[in-house]
Amino acid sequence: LLIIDQADIYLMQNWEHVLHLMNHMNLLPLDSHGVDFSRVRMWSLNNWSKYYRQTLLFGALQDAQINSVFNKYCVNLQGQVAVRNVPLTGSISHVLVQLPHVFQRMEAENLASVIDSRFNFFVNKILPQYRDAVMSHTLIYVPSYFDFVRLRNYFKKEELNFTHICEYTQKSGVSRARHFFLKGEKQFLLLTERFHFYKSLMYPFHKVCNKIKV
Repeated sequence: LLIIDQADIYLMQNWEHVLHLMNHMNLLPLDSHGVDFSRVRMWSLNNWSKYYRQTLLFGALQDAQINSVFNKYCVNLQGQVAVRNVPLTGSISHVLVQLPHVFQRMEAENLASVIDSRFNFFVNKILPQYRDAVMSHTLIYVPSYFDFVRLRNYFKKEELNFTHICEYTQKSGVSRARHFFLKGEKQFLLLTERFHFYKSLMYPFHKVCNKIKV
């Protein structure tokens, strides 16, 4: 029996560790370690343990990487069952202050080009709308650290007035970046999703005028 609880939390850590563990589950040991083979079932010796393993996978949200683990590694011979709680109302209905929410749709030729297409769409279509000095206090929320690094390098190349915070930023760097952003000395703030996940209660951003999720 394998139980993966709060799988969405692992997404905020290193998902490669989860994949590494799943790739090494139920393999035949290289050494017998003095085991009594008369007590081992034949299906286990035939390396069929993964087809008899029961796997319970829990998560607070649906994600492509979690679904991939479910479809690829949960291969019990009795099949699969997926159950989800359907929310009665969307979370946006609980927002007390009325704020404009703008959703942009982009086109990509195939799945492999999504990352580049999203980056190009952002820097060519969305970012120019916020480069005016009037559009101050713009927080750019980046889920992927790789996208964060790419955007940071682009902002440096274009010499934009920005600062940045990620999960690897030291406390002094976080305080300095927050000070520059909240005082209006820096127009943009790049923020990673992992930093917000772990530090949102410690470092609230209450003076954000514009928020963009890349």
